[in-house]
Amino acid sequence: MTDKTKNRATVSHVPDDYRAVINRGSLHGVKAGDVYLIYSIGPELFDPDTNESLGRLEEVRGRAKVTHVQEKIATLRSIEFEETHGSRKIIRRDSGIAMFGQQREEIEEGAKRVNLSLDAEVGDQAKLLSSA
Repeated sequence: MTDKTKNRATVSHVPDDYRAVINRGSLHGVKAGDVYLIYSIGPELFDPDTNESLGRLEEVRGRAKVTHVQEKIATLRSIEFEETHGSRKIIRRDSGIAMFGQQREEIEEGAKRVNLSLDAEVGDQAKLLSSA
């Protein structure tokens, strides 16, 4: 088995925004926990000074971890997250008693961690970043 076969794959199915299935599995050395970079092949770029080819641009879709391995395929799930700032909400309530006036209640929500989608498409490429 060559390094290229072991370390490179092609997306063969996209079940949802957060998962992708690649055409490599246990027969190719893929293991649960392996991390792959999912990318599409962009245009060929040229050096503006020499007009020499710089190669094709890798347009990154995301990073994903192998969650399930079969003989010839493996399922990957996005491992990229975005942290959102917490929010603060102030609620003013009339107590119903004139001498107490309005009461103020503050609610502060913590930061949220949101899983980012892969935006993967069938035919995109996957290369091994780290092995479990």
